Amino acid sequence: MAVHTPAATTTPVALPDGTQVVLGSGSRLEYDSDFGHNGVREVTLYGEARFSVAHDARKPFIVKSDNMSTRVLGTVFYVRSYRGGAGSVVLVEGSVSVGGGKADGGMTLRPGQRAVVDRDGGIKVSKADMAAAGGWTQGEFRFDDSRLDEVMNDIGSWYNVGIAFHSPRLLKLRVHFNFPRRLPLDDVLQALNDLGVARFKYSEGRIDIE
Repeated sequence: MAVHTPAATTTPVALPDGTQVVLGSGSRLEYDSDFGHNGVREVTLYGEARFSVAHDARKPFIVKSDNMSTRVLGTVFYVRSYRGGAGSVVLVEGSVSVGGGKADGGMTLRPGQRAVVDRDGGIKVSKADMAAAGGWTQGEFRFDDSRLDEVMNDIGSWYNVGIAFHSPRLLKLRVHFNFPRRLPLDDVLQALNDLGVARFKYSEGRIDIE
C-alpha cells in the first residue's frame, strides 16, 4: 500500500491499527497489505509526517526512512527524511528510539527533544522547536531563531522547488519567520526579502539566495 501527497498540501492517513498520520508535502508513505500481522508494525516514509501511534505493547511500530529508523510502542512524533538530506525526529509525547542507517532504533528521546541523523548515521540530540516542527500541520511556516538553510529547505520541499545559496555565510544566518503556507511562493519570497537578511529570487524552478 502507498499514499502520496503532492506539493503544497497534506494528507491524513489512518493505518489499520488505528495509528493516525498526517503526510507532508511531496511525501510518500508505504506499508504492506498485511500490516501488523507478523508481530511488528512497519512503514516506510519518504518525506515528512506526523505520527500519532496507537499503543500496542506486543507490536512495536517502526518508521523506516532514507537514513534512519524510529521505533516506538505508542506515542506522538514527527519524522522528516527527504532524500539527500539529514533526517530528523521530534518527540511530542511518549518515547521513541532513533537509530542511524537501517538499525531499529538506538538513542532514546524524551518529549521536547529533536534528533538529527546525518548521512553517515551520526545522531545529534537537542531541544526541539515544537512550533516549527508542527507548523506545517497547522498550515503555517513557523520558525523561531532558526537557521536559514533549514527554513529554505522546508520552503523548497513545500513548493517543490530547488534552493541555491550563493554564499556560505548565509547558511547559518538565524531568522524569525511565520507565514501561511496557503499563499503563493511569490508572497513568501516577498516576506523573506522584507526580513532584510538576504535577497531571495525565484527563476526556472529554483530559489536563489544572495
